[in-house]
Amino acid sequence: MNIVLNKNEFLKSLSKIDNIISTREIKTVLSNVLIEAKETEIILTASDFELTISTNLTGNILNTGSIAIPAKKLNEVIGELITDEVVLKVEDENKISIAGNSSKSKARFSIMGESATDFPTIRSIAEESYKEIPIELIRKMFKYTRNSMTKDDARYVFNGTYMKFENDKLTCVTTDGRRLSLIHENISIDLETKEEIILPYKTVNELIKLLEKCEKMSIAYDNSDQRFYFKTENTVLSSKIIDGSFPDYNQVIPDNIKQKITINKNDFENSIRQVAVMGVDPTRKISLDFNSNSLVVSSSTPDFGEAEDILPIKYEGEAIKIAFNSYYIRDVLKIIEDETIIIGISSSSSPMLIEEEKYKNFIAIIMPMNA
Repeated sequence: MNIVLNKNEFLKSLSKIDNIISTREIKTVLSNVLIEAKETEIILTASDFELTISTNLTGNILNTGSIAIPAKKLNEVIGELITDEVVLKVEDENKISIAGNSSKSKARFSIMGESATDFPTIRSIAEESYKEIPIELIRKMFKYTRNSMTKDDARYVFNGTYMKFENDKLTCVTTDGRRLSLIHENISIDLETKEEIILPYKTVNELIKLLEKCEKMSIAYDNSDQRFYFKTENTVLSSKIIDGSFPDYNQVIPDNIKQKITINKNDFENSIRQVAVMGVDPTRKISLDFNSNSLVVSSSTPDFGEAEDILPIKYEGEAIKIAFNSYYIRDVLKIIEDETIIIGISSSSSPMLIEEEKYKNFIAIIMPMNA
């Protein structure tokens, strides 16, 4: 293999796959990046077995070939080279030489790699299996539900995003047991897949990063391998799904909200942010005291003191005081796009519902804390 690459484009491509590469000090095949130079394209691939990302880049292909190279060291070398173009050439016994393609730098590097055959086998899927999805909608759905995901829960089905494809509607749900986010959109996708899947936490985070930088996305499902594929203009992300049944989230959603209060999102967020200063980590607990035409937001800590703010609201029900993790409420308010939100409450021991005034496809449920 002998190729010439633009340094900045090479670094951008490496950054797309960098986060899934093993960072353990013990050298394994998973700490490598696979570089393949084919007749018409150059492909970089990283994998941790469960999640694989491949991205294409352009370059001058002098000789085809492939090699697996320690990703961290490769990134460091390319980043330090003082050059606009980089030359990578495979030598004997899986050693690769790296140098600048200009007079700016005389530096030369040699890195010991491994045979491409030692790299995890990457299963491909037929091009016709991919179906395009509305990228703005899918981007919004993952954005609105990411905060309720967890990654270290013993209930492994919570460690990701639940997706349900049913009757031309896609529903995404995440929960960590203390809060829940749900969003649905009318998206018609004819995939040969079961109706319900759970994408792992790590996959969703990498997918969100990918969605931020692309204009089109298509998805596919390989039923024989239980693997989901997401394809953009020059990158393919494939992931195993979590094997398990997601709990019935409808049981968590209150169906008889007694009071719904309309409030300005920014005013509510600013009030919580100020008052929560007197709370204590990790929850920064606050109390919401709903009274006649007013909402009192308060926090107190015996060792420090207390804080209080009052917001005018339209409320004529019985007085209700509820304690919450302030971070959970602020996480919801940060991603909501409407200026006005609706808060649903029933009692001091019931969960709180948050939704937007105009956009009715999203709800957040937050469980109360002990007062």
